[in-house]
Amino acid sequence: MSRSALRPHARQERLARPREGAGGARAMRVVLHILAELDDSDLHWTLDAGRPLRVPRGGELLRQGQSVEHLYLVVQGELVVRRDGWAVGRLGPGDVVGEMALLRQRGSSTAVVAEVEALVLAVPQHEIQRKLLQDNGFSARLHRALCLSLADRLERADARLEALGTRAVGAPHDEAELDPAALGGLALARRRLDWLLQHVRGG
Repeated sequence: MSRSALRPHARQERLARPREGAGGARAMRVVLHILAELDDSDLHWTLDAGRPLRVPRGGELLRQGQSVEHLYLVVQGELVVRRDGWAVGRLGPGDVVGEMALLRQRGSSTAVVAEVEALVLAVPQHEIQRKLLQDNGFSARLHRALCLSLADRLERADARLEALGTRAVGAPHDEAELDPAALGGLALARRRLDWLLQHVRGG
């Protein structure tokens, strides 16, 4: 995707900002799934194969319906996910954009727009596909990471649907909790994210 594709999005934001605690927990879960599953050689390859890309505030990283040519790792900033002009989610450091294109070949179902200036690592999909064919270990680790990330996304979607009913009768619901069993890999994932941040900024 060329830098010229990153252009301001004129639609008005229509989703309230989530609570800081819930958003932080969401980002940490994705870090655990992606960064903690890959090994150090995978991270070095990802950094070598990708290129740092700055998305200006209001810039469009993905356009709804267009083909997805890169896998993007959000290193810095915050982006809004929109479907048909409506904001349906937010992405921050540690989140991944374009992972579904690795599993199925179709246009993006959403647009992704930078709410503030963002820094992402853009890895060409064709390079990832070549690596998957050549390196069975990388293939197994990446597919496991994607499965865990997608499973977590479904669980969080179910929790939000359940919360619509429980909150209607005044029951509390906390989306910010992390599974205690996952905390063991959190320090490793954070170190890897910091490493990527440092090297992508340096690129």
